[in-house]
Amino acid sequence: MRENLDTDSPKVDLGRGLEIRLELSQDLDPDPHDWSLEGWHVSAVVPDLDFDAVCCREAEDEPHVCEPALRIDEHGVAFKTLTEVTVFRCQLGNPALAGHLDDEAAYFEWVAAEMLGDGGWLRNDVPLLRRSDATSLLIVHSITPGEGRAEDVLGRLIANEAVTRLARSDDMAVFVASPECSDEGDLVRPIVRRMQAAWEEAGWTSLAENLLIADLSREDTWAGFKRLRAEFGLGPQRDGGWRG
Repeated sequence: MRENLDTDSPKVDLGRGLEIRLELSQDLDPDPHDWSLEGWHVSAVVPDLDFDAVCCREAEDEPHVCEPALRIDEHGVAFKTLTEVTVFRCQLGNPALAGHLDDEAAYFEWVAAEMLGDGGWLRNDVPLLRRSDATSLLIVHSITPGEGRAEDVLGRLIANEAVTRLARSDDMAVFVASPECSDEGDLVRPIVRRMQAAWEEAGWTSLAENLLIADLSREDTWAGFKRLRAEFGLGPQRDGGWRG
């Protein structure tokens, strides 16, 4: 409940100035599949009120003075990037979608096998996917924390916010909770379990080992999104974000 919120918490303090920025990357290729597979870069930034733009411009011989994570907007305000998330938005109903996903990343083939059925739609033989109203599949491909930060609750928050804004309707999102060192087997499995539990708390549901989904037609998904926003002092999005 927001009335019990710890307003002195570091998360709440961070949430006060947090912004996200979304950029679409897409080749101008005549192949129709390129228009059904979009690559989105999402960054979480906060203003750096202590940044001295004049000092930075005068320090051309000392590039270390200007932090590479800083960006300056058209008003001269500096922003520091805290976390970056890559999301692929895939248009369902394309019979060739599984093959196009395999071209983007090796593990996408496995995601496609677990989630896609005939005609490039969600599988109707899997109870959690047995629905016909999703028009897009949102794949959270990577979460890159800023310098000096570990992949933590902020990464999950920004992934949720990105999914909310990129969904066109009651769509489906997916995330693979598996570190790059997954070949280590038993050494990595406890890490993956902890990661899955953290994502489930943030509104996601385990579909298979290492594979989590966020069904944006389910109230428990939005309840988890709302709970995570509250940790950062953010109010609930209007009727589930895009649905307003």
